[in-house]
Amino acid sequence: MTIPWVLKFAISISGHLSGNSERARLMRRTCFRYMMSSLIMTSTRLNLIAKKRFPTPEFFVAAGILTEEELDIIMSVSPIHVQPFVPIVWTTSLVTLAGKEGFITNHHALVSIIDEINNFRQGLLDMFMIDFVCIPLVYTQVSFLINPFI
Repeated sequence: MTIPWVLKFAISISGHLSGNSERARLMRRTCFRYMMSSLIMTSTRLNLIAKKRFPTPEFFVAAGILTEEELDIIMSVSPIHVQPFVPIVWTTSLVTLAGKEGFITNHHALVSIIDEINNFRQGLLDMFMIDFVCIPLVYTQVSFLINPFI
């Protein structure tokens, strides 16, 4: 299991979401910020060092990762285990909007970017699942079931 990295998505979005306009630049920046916020929110739930850096959700706003409005929307989502995935939904919506507005001209590029978002989401989900399952306990139980007469 590896930590999902945003770099592949960032390269993809900067290469395919074209334009030098302020709107195109803001879309690229916002997509990247949303992906990073998902990674950081997931990390704060699983890692003590990240939790020390962001002990409360308000620290996301202070660090410039989320706006207050975005944080309010995320905090209103229930159950709380879904909260880190909300910015990923926003990223997908923003990429789709960029495609409709003509910033992403190639349909295959749009599909590729959405695949990158999906792979990133799956990586975050894998991080959550690895944290919930105690590997040594599962290994002991499975080995006992496989070899009951040893």
